[in-house]
Amino acid sequence: MRGVKLFTKIQVIQAVIFLLIPFVLWFIHGELLGSISAYAHATPMVFAFSLTLAGSLFINDCIITRKRWYNYIIGFSLFGVVIFTNKDYPIIHYIFASIFFLGSIFNMVFFSSNSERIWKIIIAVLVVFGLCGCFLLHWYSIFWAEFIGMIPISIHYVLEALDKID
Repeated sequence: MRGVKLFTKIQVIQAVIFLLIPFVLWFIHGELLGSISAYAHATPMVFAFSLTLAGSLFINDCIITRKRWYNYIIGFSLFGVVIFTNKDYPIIHYIFASIFFLGSIFNMVFFSSNSERIWKIIIAVLVVFGLCGCFLLHWYSIFWAEFIGMIPISIHYVLEALDKID
């Protein structure tokens, strides 16, 4: 039981670090770029390391909790984002990025209990609105849209690891 508690603490720490990735990249590079993916060329090692750790977080989750098998797809999509950079392979890169963000939100809603689903749908709608703020209304850059999308993913992951939600 002690090992499970330690692993849960590690998962929570990793999920919080996941949320800090955009700011770590910004800090290391010293300049805010238009998207998180732009850091693949500005700070390639930090970018690859950060997203590989984040992908591993999701993959390790499904190894431990087999019922969350869908996190394999989410984790490997982050590996695709790293391998297929936005400048060299833009279509493949954005397919993997879309799988990560939209897949995470879909999984959060689809694999929830009926009692929690309405709240998760509301959160998903807010994330979609946040994405619209970037892509349709041009209020802010993709960097901020990605960060907005990462907030509920990270919070959901922490609450799920702590068994506060399903």
